Amino acid sequence: MLAKDGRCKVDTIGPKKHVIRHSKWVNKHHSFEDPRHLVELLSERLGSHEYAGILCMDVSSQSLLFEYTQQEQPKGELLSTTKSEGAHLAADKIKFHQWCERFDIPSPRSLTTNNSQDILRLADEFSYPFVLKGSHGSGGRQVDVIQSQSHLRKAIEAEKHRKGWVIQEFIDGTVGTTTMVASDGKLHACFSVANLVRTRAGLGPSAISQLVNEPELVAIATKMVTHGGVTGLTGFDWMLTKNGEFKVIDPHFGRVPPTASIAHLYQVDLGKAYISSFQSAPSLSTNKTVKKHIVWIFPQAYNLLFDRRNWRDLCRYHPFRKEVVVFRCGKGEWRLFLVQCLQYFKGSSRVVLGKRNKEFRSAFKSPIR
Repeated sequence: MLAKDGRCKVDTIGPKKHVIRHSKWVNKHHSFEDPRHLVELLSERLGSHEYAGILCMDVSSQSLLFEYTQQEQPKGELLSTTKSEGAHLAADKIKFHQWCERFDIPSPRSLTTNNSQDILRLADEFSYPFVLKGSHGSGGRQVDVIQSQSHLRKAIEAEKHRKGWVIQEFIDGTVGTTTMVASDGKLHACFSVANLVRTRAGLGPSAISQLVNEPELVAIATKMVTHGGVTGLTGFDWMLTKNGEFKVIDPHFGRVPPTASIAHLYQVDLGKAYISSFQSAPSLSTNKTVKKHIVWIFPQAYNLLFDRRNWRDLCRYHPFRKEVVVFRCGKGEWRLFLVQCLQYFKGSSRVVLGKRNKEFRSAFKSPIR
């Protein structure tokens, strides 16, 4: 995203055998074998004063970085975004909804509690179905759509050790993601997509997306940046109600949304915007209408090919439609793409064969009638 045009030199930190080391655009991959060594390696690299910025690409790296900033004195100003209020809101949904109320950012009606015994009482204020979330977790984890009181009791019992709960109105509408680049109260780039097909039974990252060109989403992003102090390359998830209102449902503050990889297809250059975030007099870059506005996103789309629940959607948005384009990898990244294919198919084959073997053994042990 950032290095493909030679504007940035990008170093990465990750597990020794992570596929990112095959990227054409990575300047140097600093590897570790034990996650406990990540903090030591990160501290060493930041101490070199070679870098202008730091990005988290997933929830696990974000969590490790938050832990580091709480325990250690950050090196220079690079970690200032992780110590801001906005970054830590992503790790606590209770604080996030309170933050939305404070800055008048539209979000679904929500009630929060740290005590599981209060949930049944608070649930009386909602009609079924409604959403029950843990205060921590993302990517569709710790989220239940509650259909009945018996379902609610089972969900509470299954996660009774949660430290916090969010009860939220259920919105049956389009889910989407907005990506933005911001610094010092200024918005440098903003683009949005609707998540047509998502992984993890519709609760995970987007695998097939569609362009959404709405000024209201730019206005929400601007409010988050100017009033809420959100910085960096980041974003948020939203839902579109039947009344045509956008509601913010989940922050990606402190990390990069997965759909950021396709920004260039909508004529948004995140590399240029990221550089401008370190300079003065930036120009705002927003997505524009293009002919091919439905995108299959790899590697997320791998998950759809092995899940029968998604086959109807795959037929609906098949890649032979004129308005559909398949994003396999970044410019010049064929080696990375092939390695990802190999690793994914090896892993998926093990899962499929393991299930079949388990079914066979169960059938074999069953008594004959």
